Amino acid sequence: MKNFDFKSVSIVVSSLLVFFMAIDFKSKLSSFNSSYYSATSMVHELENTWHKHINILEESIILLHFNNDKLVTHKKIAKEKVSELNKNVDIKNTFPLLYDKFDNYLKEYSSLDLLTERFIRSNSMIKNSILILEKRLYDLGTYDEEYRTNFLDMLLTVKNAKNNYVKNGNITEKQFNYFKNNINNDEYKLNFAHINFLYNEIPKFHKSFNTIKKSNITNIIDEMFIALEKESKVIKEKMQTEFIIIMFVYLIFLIILLLLILKIKKDSHSLVNYQKQKELSLKTDDLTQLPNRNAFNYDTRNNDKYSVILLDIVDFSNINSITGYQGGDHILKNVADVIKEAKTHNVNYKRVYRVGVDQFAVVIDSKDITVLDSVSLGLISEIENTIFDFKGFEVPVYIQAGITQKKPYLKSAELAIAQTKNSFEKVSYYNDDIDIKQNAVKNIEMLSKVKEAIKDNRIRPFFQGIVDLQTKEPVKYEALVRLIDTDGRAISPYFFLELTKKSKLYSKITNIVIKKSIEFIRQNNISVSINLSFQDINNASTLTFISFLLQTNKDIAHLITFEILESEEVQNYESIFKFAELTKEFGCKLAIDDFGSGYSNFTQLFKMKPDILKLDGSLIKDIHTNDNSKHTVEAMIFLAKKSNIQTVAEFVDNEVVDKMITELGIDYGQGFYYSEPKDLLKEEE
Repeated sequence: MKNFDFKSVSIVVSSLLVFFMAIDFKSKLSSFNSSYYSATSMVHELENTWHKHINILEESIILLHFNNDKLVTHKKIAKEKVSELNKNVDIKNTFPLLYDKFDNYLKEYSSLDLLTERFIRSNSMIKNSILILEKRLYDLGTYDEEYRTNFLDMLLTVKNAKNNYVKNGNITEKQFNYFKNNINNDEYKLNFAHINFLYNEIPKFHKSFNTIKKSNITNIIDEMFIALEKESKVIKEKMQTEFIIIMFVYLIFLIILLLLILKIKKDSHSLVNYQKQKELSLKTDDLTQLPNRNAFNYDTRNNDKYSVILLDIVDFSNINSITGYQGGDHILKNVADVIKEAKTHNVNYKRVYRVGVDQFAVVIDSKDITVLDSVSLGLISEIENTIFDFKGFEVPVYIQAGITQKKPYLKSAELAIAQTKNSFEKVSYYNDDIDIKQNAVKNIEMLSKVKEAIKDNRIRPFFQGIVDLQTKEPVKYEALVRLIDTDGRAISPYFFLELTKKSKLYSKITNIVIKKSIEFIRQNNISVSINLSFQDINNASTLTFISFLLQTNKDIAHLITFEILESEEVQNYESIFKFAELTKEFGCKLAIDDFGSGYSNFTQLFKMKPDILKLDGSLIKDIHTNDNSKHTVEAMIFLAKKSNIQTVAEFVDNEVVDKMITELGIDYGQGFYYSEPKDLLKEEE
């Protein structure tokens, strides 16, 4: 027990350790990703800021009328951005080497700030001189032809020298000397003053720009990228090691869990044996060691394919009176032995039970009357021809038998035996011949009526609206089959549909409803739900017919919903899965009808990937008065919403239920409160 406690504590501690390590790892990973993204963005921003800085300088050189305010504004924005990045504590803590490079960037950028200011001033003054010289060329008409020609050449040279910052051009010495030697009047002197300024300033201007352009900023940014990748690689390797440790701890956790499971399994084995012995004692008769009445009820609760022979010892109370209870028990044990011995010689025996003080039940895996008659008479003969002796006293035993194939087995078999009490018959069969005959006549009449209705085109789908619970307007319909009698009365499927399942008429009805429902969809361009049973899906001809209709009506197939009834008759889900795949290829929707009606294989149902769950009417009709129904529906709604499945509440018949299902969040409602099923299909001419 101490070892068990240790393992329990170990698994709790291990699970908590793994849990917190995983959370911590996730937090670190998230923090790293955030910091890495911010750092990468930061370096890219610095790179883009620098390139933009150079581009603006180049534009200011080329464009004569460039506004230097643009450069001033950019410098201001760049400084603010750099200051903002410098305050990012997360990046500083995560990538210290990167921030060392960032400091270098700040120093280099500060030194270039003075050069940029000098460049701006020089650029402005050069532009002003050029503009003045250009104006003077056109305003002064007193220039002689030679002076005017040289003046024009000089201006072209100046502009080329300014704009072509790559070649570092300037006014030629020859041009400079010409104007230096031609200062005969005040106008020429003023021209030369500007030419002299340009001649001396343009080389400084070029030098200033090239110094800025050849700065170490680009190299520093490259170093920042290298530092970022180097540091992130180290962090990633560290996190990878941490992840391996977590997986190792998780593996240890699994091993401890496995050991605990093995221990629990071993410890519980004795408990299971004890429970089995206890269950066996509850289902075993102590006297005869045969299964008792409890075992009989349990074994036959979900099976109606058996026949039961109930053997009753006639006047057993007299045997008890003569031999005493000890003698009675002795006789019962011997009778049980005879029945058990007879069982070993008959392959039809399923099991033998002691179900009463003087009654034994034999379950037969056959419904053949001849077999049942032979087995019961054979048992009676074996028992009555056996000599039962108690203390030298021979005790005769007589048997009456009741045979039944109808549940509840023991009750119906006892009724059969009761028929023999006042007669000399050894065996009696339980039957309800009169009812059977009457039902047979009614069934034949109804099948004949269905056959005529199919022939006369009197099988029709009625359509009941399904409303959006938010708008209370019908957005789709459900097709409900009706048989129109010769007097025009619509007969509910309750009176004929189940009966037709045993005949070939059922598949014909299914085909008619599907075909006419598609006609209704084409007439009204609205969605319609069509009910299909497991029998329909397993019928090859019905599936072929559905496939043909979908092929020929592809344009409206998306408006068709097939409702599959949630039922215990579904034995093989593979055929339903294949049907779902077939119809969804055409865009059809799939709905589960009567969901929550009592049989819910959720694993298989949700493998179908339904689009809609129709909540069973038995839950909806009393949802406003039955808390169990309400809680069940709430759980279904939660499950549906988590699975992205729409819900429909059936059998809504009053305002109170409508209000409640709307508040619960159900998508659609259906029932007589909104509309009754109606014959809405227009027959084609």
